[in-house]
Amino acid sequence: MVGGLTKAYNLTITYVLYELSYINLVMFSSVLPTYDDAKPEKRRMKGDVIDCDNPKNRNAIRNLIAEMDE
Repeated sequence: MVGGLTKAYNLTITYVLYELSYINLVMFSSVLPTYDDAKPEKRRMKGDVIDCDNPKNRNAIRNLIAEMDE
């Protein structure tokens, strides 16, 4: 965590360790970009894609919600 902050924000190790509060340390580290090494095939959803903005798909969305409640 300290190494990531020093590299990303160009801060000194002394500043991060001794002068930065814990809350600021957490807030700074929460916006650092991360790398997701999962393969795209694993993240892809299987099945049909339903456009929820289209009013024609209203019944399909209701059926999907009904299936989830079962």
